[in-house]
Amino acid sequence: PERRQVGAAPAGALSSGWLWVPFLLLSGALALVSRLRVPHPYNDIWVYLAYAREFLSAENLALYEPYFGRMTELSRAQINGWLLVQASLSRISGIDPVELVLDYLAPTLVVFALLAFYALARTILRSEAAALLAGCLCALFFLIHLSPSISSFGGEFVGRIAEDKFVARFLFLPVLLALAFVYLEGRGLRYLAAFALLCCSVMAVHPAGLAIVGLSVGGFGLVHVALNLRDRAAWAKVAGLAAALLGVLSIPALYVLATGNSFTAFL
Repeated sequence: PERRQVGAAPAGALSSGWLWVPFLLLSGALALVSRLRVPHPYNDIWVYLAYAREFLSAENLALYEPYFGRMTELSRAQINGWLLVQASLSRISGIDPVELVLDYLAPTLVVFALLAFYALARTILRSEAAALLAGCLCALFFLIHLSPSISSFGGEFVGRIAEDKFVARFLFLPVLLALAFVYLEGRGLRYLAAFALLCCSVMAVHPAGLAIVGLSVGGFGLVHVALNLRDRAAWAKVAGLAAALLGVLSIPALYVLATGNSFTAFL
């Protein structure tokens, strides 16, 4: 048999490396489309950007509605950490929130969302080549389904990714699914701790994000338990994921039960 030199790349490594070229080109194309796309005047992004601009000078965050100056009633804007991130980036960089989000943040999120999808595929498929191929197919799917309508799959991805609920779907969800998968494989409690921390983060970005994660991870956990009915460790790990998801809701729930006051008003 032929001897392999020490430090030589394994067979197939070259082909896997070349797959990064189409993956990055497709990611760059989607990022460019996101930068060039101008949101419709009635899109929700303008409401978010109005709040972000208001946060730069307001003494009480989300106390007043930015368009008409009325008191903000019960709204997720009062607990929306994603708006605070945009306002903070705007203050640090000195760039207006509109220019910052549309020209810089959205294209960057497009690339990071595709990298998050690649990370999930790499975790599940255990192959760099297969994960890159899946990432290329995902990017091609979005490119094919680009249309003037923002309700199309590609239109939502490149046009609304800077909005809170779409950040939760395209960026946080694949990372949380990858962490859940690795934890169920038995690789340590540190992955459960990271999963719980990101659950808190996605809750601060958009409350619906936790529901999206809960449905996805819950379905995956049920399948895992169904395939390992007699394995106590499988039940314990799924229970740990459920505790991490429900634990995010425990603090506001306990506050409301103990005081009877609105947790949103307290924040």
